[in-house]
Amino acid sequence: MAARRPNLRNAGLELGIAGAAFVSGLEGSLMLAGLIAAVAALYWGFTRRETLSAMPRQQLLRTTAISLAVLLAVVAACYGLGLLFRGMTG
Repeated sequence: MAARRPNLRNAGLELGIAGAAFVSGLEGSLMLAGLIAAVAALYWGFTRRETLSAMPRQQLLRTTAISLAVLLAVVAACYGLGLLFRGMTG
């Protein structure tokens, strides 16, 4: 089996989402962080639509729940770091 090549565009976009969540923490905008989380969830579903459509229902529900929980945890952590840095700088 051939090794999978990393998708740098996908990695860059996901890093951008994390960066945007950090900036929303710097600004103290929880509404913006919620919007970023919603965009991240839509992006996740769109980029994995072929794989998700081939899954049985139970596996789809489990995979979606776990993935969205991790995604929201990452957005929340980046937002929290932004808040922390905001408090340190002024």
